[in-house]
Amino acid sequence: MTGSGASAAAAFWSARCRRTPDAPFLYSEGSRWTYAQFDEWSGELARDLRAAGIGPDSRLAVILTNTPAHLRLLIAVFKLGCTAVPINPDSTPQEAGFVLRASGARAVATDAGGWARLGRLLPGTTAAGLTWINAEDPAAGLGDAAVGSPRAAAPLAGAGPACAPPDSDPLRPLFLMYTSGSSGTPKGVLLPPAGFATTGTASAGRMGLTADDRIICVLPLFHVGTTHLQVAAVIAAGAGLILPRRFSARRFWDQVRQSGATHAVLPSVIVSILMTASPRPSDPGSGLRTIATDRWPARFCRRFGVEALPVWAMTELSAMGTMTPAGHPDRPAGLIGRPLPADAQVEARRADGSAAAAGETGEIWFRHPYVMLGYDGDPQATAAVLADGWVRTGDLGHLDRDGWVYFDGRVKNIIKRSGENISAEEVESALRAHPAVRDCLVLGVPDPIRTEEALALVVLVPGGSLAASELPGWCAHRGLAAWKVPRYARLLTEPLPQLASGKVDRRGAAGLADPALAVDLRPPVT
Repeated sequence: MTGSGASAAAAFWSARCRRTPDAPFLYSEGSRWTYAQFDEWSGELARDLRAAGIGPDSRLAVILTNTPAHLRLLIAVFKLGCTAVPINPDSTPQEAGFVLRASGARAVATDAGGWARLGRLLPGTTAAGLTWINAEDPAAGLGDAAVGSPRAAAPLAGAGPACAPPDSDPLRPLFLMYTSGSSGTPKGVLLPPAGFATTGTASAGRMGLTADDRIICVLPLFHVGTTHLQVAAVIAAGAGLILPRRFSARRFWDQVRQSGATHAVLPSVIVSILMTASPRPSDPGSGLRTIATDRWPARFCRRFGVEALPVWAMTELSAMGTMTPAGHPDRPAGLIGRPLPADAQVEARRADGSAAAAGETGEIWFRHPYVMLGYDGDPQATAAVLADGWVRTGDLGHLDRDGWVYFDGRVKNIIKRSGENISAEEVESALRAHPAVRDCLVLGVPDPIRTEEALALVVLVPGGSLAASELPGWCAHRGLAAWKVPRYARLLTEPLPQLASGKVDRRGAAGLADPALAVDLRPPVT
């Protein structure tokens, strides 16, 4: 469904509801909704939001966990034609406040848990004037309306005209997703609705999804890999979505069996966690047929009787990228498949921009009409990444003579921990603010469970006094979420190695980043 206004998110959803209104769409928390039932339920919310002043030009921040109310809100956003600004519900107040300020969102949809965590803690300059909407019960509001505190929306139930779909402009921003890039400040990625439909249609085909299939979704709904690779794929195929509130290694396989799940998207960290459980005779008999994942886990596939589909995607590409099709017999190391969708272009390029030869490693460039529209309010960053429709991904890879794509590493200073991108510069900025720190460098080190962990090389000022154990508390003080705090720290008195330009030699410093020589700041998460 590429290349037309009909692939806008509202039209994409409505077309599915017309074709298979009575087919099961969502299974969650012991309840089931058909496409028609969920369409009606989300339409009611869209009318309520419209009555509260949310329209096509609005930016609506979303702070929710994986609940039916979260998915209902996303479909309502499609109907309204506004822009959703997903925020990780585990964000610190400083991180959430940054997104609210940078995005310009004037309304926040959350639930009682989100209100309790963040609503009363955000700085007054951020919260002032915000409308807080209870996504589970819009008429109920949230908290009080005391002066200087976030205010609840007025009662909404039954108000407003019926919600009519907005015009189907395929380039109207659907999501504004903040992602850690190679700089210390998160960048807001503007994604078109046509990317949602295009990625969903392509990934459903690549995974072999049919109306008889069900995807179990254990990744958070604020991730583009969840909305585009799972929710959109389910809609494209007319399949069912199983939505547990959160991932549980202990309950996962029972949930698969009980729900009849046939497919899942599991990053390598979840694969590693599931492999830590003791083998059981029932392991191969779950009914799960395929998993899309970022690397090929041969032992996992043999043990659980599933087929792995290596995939590579990123937010800037509307979760497009590459995916290996189901039924492909060979899985050599590093294989990440063919372009997704099939009409996308993928090239490996040298530093001068010329195309690399077959088998030669270069930076991966990707082009499709429905990649990001740009970085919100940052034309300089946009121009550095987006050129003539091509996205410079910052990832390294190569293509073989048959056009298969292989992942070889990353150019950017990004640490991939448990499927989350950690900007090394963001963490370094927080550490450098400590009065006893002269310089620092944060690097990724391999981890069998989390893929990578962050290790901080910290150079102290002469005579500076700092214990490694103080660093997590300092990072929290500077507003870093717990998952961004380095796992390891090594305190140094000598300067970090430098390049001739005077910049820190990250590659040269890599030899210092040995976890065995560093302090473990927290025990492994199991």
